[in-house]
Amino acid sequence: MVGPGSGVGLEPQQFPLLLAVLAVGAVTGAVVAEPLVRRIPEVPLLVGCWAVNSGLLLVPVLLPTAPAIGAAFLVVGLTNMVGNVVGRTLRQRLVPTDRLGRVGGASGMIGYGLMPLGALTGRVVGEIWGLPVAFVGAAAVSLATVGYVATAASTTLVRAHEIA
Repeated sequence: MVGPGSGVGLEPQQFPLLLAVLAVGAVTGAVVAEPLVRRIPEVPLLVGCWAVNSGLLLVPVLLPTAPAIGAAFLVVGLTNMVGNVVGRTLRQRLVPTDRLGRVGGASGMIGYGLMPLGALTGRVVGEIWGLPVAFVGAAAVSLATVGYVATAASTTLVRAHEIA
């Protein structure tokens, strides 16, 4: 994305603006999460946020322009934060209080611990087959995971396992 040889050709000083747009989306997502949950059941909302985020991984391949990527960053920030708020809220209702810290810690360890593996995989795939293949592969794996969750989890299942 950055530099004259990249597909987007951003100047190095422009990239932080994209990150600022991501942050604006995240703050907006934190504000709109509660009103969205009042209108959309939590499980479909969570699955929808994950599906949108996964699909937006294709933007750098399909529309490699700064405005398109900026718009994708805005939406990713928003849907990621909505997903975080909804997911953490569900966790608080599904996990016993005395295990909440352990479950949150394990979740963070798995999520953040796998990031280097994902980065390494993306780099290897990008080096061998090109960055478009890496982005399409990431989108495909992410969408497959979202598809699994969409078929395995439901609002009824969540309600059946809520702690009183």
